[in-house]
Amino acid sequence: IAMIFFIIPLVYIGYQVFNERSVEWAYWIILPIIPLVALLLFGPQIDYWWHKKYPIKLDQHQLDWINTNDRFYNHLSREDKDKYIYRMSLYLEARAFESIGIDDTHRIPDDLQCMIASQGIQMAFHREDFLIGEFDRVYAYKHPFPSPKMQFLHTLETDEEDGVIILALDHATPGIMHPEQFYNITLHAYAEDMIKAFPSYHWPVVPDTAWDTILSCLGFTKEQIEGVLGFKILDLLPIAITTYLLHGDKMKSLDPTLHQEMERAYYNK
Repeated sequence: IAMIFFIIPLVYIGYQVFNERSVEWAYWIILPIIPLVALLLFGPQIDYWWHKKYPIKLDQHQLDWINTNDRFYNHLSREDKDKYIYRMSLYLEARAFESIGIDDTHRIPDDLQCMIASQGIQMAFHREDFLIGEFDRVYAYKHPFPSPKMQFLHTLETDEEDGVIILALDHATPGIMHPEQFYNITLHAYAEDMIKAFPSYHWPVVPDTAWDTILSCLGFTKEQIEGVLGFKILDLLPIAITTYLLHGDKMKSLDPTLHQEMERAYYNK
């Protein structure tokens, strides 16, 4: 809309220059070009600023998915539910979702976008930067995938340099819908994102002795989790945060100290 106010004078000046052979008008053509270039360069930021004031309403099927399937949302207060919906609208607008090898459109359906984004909304719910740094693109494969940095089959990858989250949908979807049966790789990916996006935060160091508590809470073996991920877990923090969000009460009963550390990290204390 803003560009229209500069396109009209640009067309008029262009007409004067090229059709009326009016050289004097040539010097004026730069005036509408400068703001047009600025609008093109900063269009996404301008759109995001506008949508913060006037957020786009979620589609009904997206709202239905949230109300039916999002356990985190359904345990929120009325005020926090409004905050969740507001952030979901902005997150979906600010982040690009793209499928790889699923179909020719390369577009992730709206309900799947909402499903994936719900894990990010939950992960950063108590932080000001709910977009979680510069991770602005989400790519989804239908199945485990290799990548230049991890040249073997795996189900999730987060790359801070490229600002991407990559997921295998055949593992991401059941992990979100049935976390008691399948490890939630999407929540794990967003935990990695959060740790990378806020490096100055004093993150707790999770000792290897915490494995017993984590496995008791999740109900999986270490080998099962690493088999799902496709790689060995070198840093326990992402999986500890994931476990806290899924089974906080059980973690608190088994290891109050670990629970306290994860609670501090999650609530950004």
